[in-house]
Amino acid sequence: MPFTRRYGVGRRARSFCEAVAPTAASILGANLLAEWDARVGVSGVTWTDSVGGRVLTGVNTPVLATDGANFSGLPVWKFVTASAQYMDEGAGQPTLIAAGATDFYCSIVLRDTDLGLGIAQNLLDMCDSGITAEVMNFVVDATGVFLTGRINPFAAFTATADTAVHLFEIFYTAGGGDIVLSIDGVDTPAGAGPGLTTAGALARVFVGCNLAPGALLASANVARVRICAAVPSASQRTQLQALDQSAWGVP
Repeated sequence: MPFTRRYGVGRRARSFCEAVAPTAASILGANLLAEWDARVGVSGVTWTDSVGGRVLTGVNTPVLATDGANFSGLPVWKFVTASAQYMDEGAGQPTLIAAGATDFYCSIVLRDTDLGLGIAQNLLDMCDSGITAEVMNFVVDATGVFLTGRINPFAAFTATADTAVHLFEIFYTAGGGDIVLSIDGVDTPAGAGPGLTTAGALARVFVGCNLAPGALLASANVARVRICAAVPSASQRTQLQALDQSAWGVP
């Protein structure tokens, strides 16, 4: 008799046509320049991006650990201002976005853990390799009230900061003529107007401090950082937000 496979009750043949789960790389293709995800690329105090292998190195030993039920219970990088903890790529990195670029996009999934420090907290900063020209920064002001997403030299403001897990997107497109700071998919334009270009080449990334290493330190837990060459389409942004909702529990 020819061989046949039998499937009992509750079992089914596997379909080889099942859809593969989307990823940021499959959604964005070549537009994805760098992505640090706390689920992968972690070794000791280093965090390697999954696109080009760029390495963020922890200073003063930030830890990868869970944050209670936040972030779907997954480990994330934890930075504490009092311990002067942050991450830095270091000098000599290849340029991701050239000086004078008319399009810029980055996003980060994080939770600020202490808004009562009385100092400005720089959550994310990007600059040229020599840290002489700041391309963008994302900061909580010293009052612990306002979040500012800035693409040098203009700024986008949003409402009151809080200590919940959020997806933040900061972007500018020449076609849109405005800087936008988006929280959980809700966009807040800054009204900066057209004509903006990045002040310097984006070649160095800091997480948890500003481009002067060790200054404006943040107390925050960070799950993911993503940089794109251009602003993803509305459809792509919706798909990417769904990934963060599934993985990290963002609203």
